[in-house]
Amino acid sequence: LVCSALLLLRRRSYLLTGVTILLLSITRPIALSFLPVVFTHGVHLRQNRAGTACSKSERHSIWGLAAACIAGGALWPVTVAIATGDPLAWVKSEAAWVTTPTVIPGLSWLRFFFEGLGWVGLAGLGSIVVLIVATMARPAAAPWGVEVRAWTLSYTAYMFFATAPVPSVIRFTLLAFPLFWPFPTAASSATGRMLRVVLFVTLTVIGVVSQWVWISEFVGAVGPSKLYP
Repeated sequence: LVCSALLLLRRRSYLLTGVTILLLSITRPIALSFLPVVFTHGVHLRQNRAGTACSKSERHSIWGLAAACIAGGALWPVTVAIATGDPLAWVKSEAAWVTTPTVIPGLSWLRFFFEGLGWVGLAGLGSIVVLIVATMARPAAAPWGVEVRAWTLSYTAYMFFATAPVPSVIRFTLLAFPLFWPFPTAASSATGRMLRVVLFVTLTVIGVVSQWVWISEFVGAVGPSKLYP
């Protein structure tokens, strides 16, 4: 659904993009992350026309998509509230999954790295943020298109503010898919057999190592620990 919404937005199929975002909103609470993507698309559309204003229908479509993102952000919480009769039912169900201290928007990650490694941890976290921004802003990432790059930055910012460093972050990060292969130019120009083999082996090694860390450190963890009660 994420990839479909981005592809449809790039093709300016605004009605289908809105429908896809609403469908996405009942699978994960990330519809609001599409709001910056929609506005980035609108700005890019205007710039490509050398400052010429968008047509009236395009402006209405873009504002309609922005409304769909906002509606999508409220769709599931409102549905759950109506179904249960409890306005806070969705919030309570989300809180029931948390095995770490209460998530503090924008501070949970800072606190986790500072408590674990002090100022070195904060410097490391800052380096990760700078690396993500630089990876998406560099010219070599242009083949992704503005929509995909805006989504990667918007969604990772959402994770930083709305989540805490818990094991689920590994699967949350899967939706920021360009970070797993941030070299679209290399992938499209890899005509040599040896280069393709190197790319394949590199991705395989990264995948195997990530799987080992996941199983050994999280799936096989024995409580009590910092990760589990």
